[in-house]
Amino acid sequence: MPTVLLLMPRPTGVQTSAAQFGVSVDPELALCACLEWSPHWQADEREDGQKSVHRRHRVGYELCSRCDVVLHLGDTYYSGEIDEVQDRLIGNWPERPAGTINRTLNGNHEMYSGGKGYFQALSSFFQQPASCFALQNSQWILVCLDTAYQDFNLDEKQVAWVNSIVNAAGTRRLLLFSHHQPFSQLDDQGPNLQIALADLLNTQRIHAWFWGHEHRLVLYDPHPTWGFKGRCIGHGGFPAFREDLPDAHGNVYQWLILPAQPQAPKAQLLDGPNFWIPQEPEGFSPHGYVVLDFDGDTVWETYRVPNNIGLLRAQL
Repeated sequence: MPTVLLLMPRPTGVQTSAAQFGVSVDPELALCACLEWSPHWQADEREDGQKSVHRRHRVGYELCSRCDVVLHLGDTYYSGEIDEVQDRLIGNWPERPAGTINRTLNGNHEMYSGGKGYFQALSSFFQQPASCFALQNSQWILVCLDTAYQDFNLDEKQVAWVNSIVNAAGTRRLLLFSHHQPFSQLDDQGPNLQIALADLLNTQRIHAWFWGHEHRLVLYDPHPTWGFKGRCIGHGGFPAFREDLPDAHGNVYQWLILPAQPQAPKAQLLDGPNFWIPQEPEGFSPHGYVVLDFDGDTVWETYRVPNNIGLLRAQL
């Protein structure tokens, strides 16, 4: 495989040969996922301070007793340059035992530089065959999308690939992962994604959809029309200011209820301080990640902060 891509073709994962990009995994699987653990965000931008902060975020993954798949949902700041990907994404990737599947999705920040650093990392560090791919076991299929090569969208070939994967999945339940969101209570909507995946949405084929892009943790109730549970897990590393909401204050973690809106279901938002920004912890929202534990036809979701403390565990 080439280590440098000077010309950027379409992601290879949009090919229709599903077998090339599907990987079988254990029925009892633990998957750790987050977004943007690799921004250059230390306030004073001292190299030693930056690396220290990244180590604190990485340590949670390394403390997990089991994590068979580590998945990053995209955005290596600031523009996905080759050195940024090398230093901030690969250089801070958690150390897990041999055999761990390491995967990363494409985000809009990777594409600011044309995606060169990202696609180079796929062929070298990640040994990942494409920017979109699938994992499956006997009960579940996990389809991971590239919504950044065409910004906030999927082209026809990738849609055809998704449909071929799902059509071959039989009775397996479907989880989607992407960088961009199909809808939001607090940010832009995803009409192009809704149109591209209309068949899956209208038949309620999707059990849950995890995305990033927004720098917050929001857990949505099942969508009233499409049925799936939306999960915005964009709180992996970017220093986001706390939401401008009446109850968003104080020095303890809390879940704020967001009433249903025409564009998005009712949801709960994680609010609280960010103890990993010691200069102003109460000014920034918490960082963290999710662990998905697969046990037959049941999946448990656990939301953790960087020191591996769990804030919420529930059946997905």
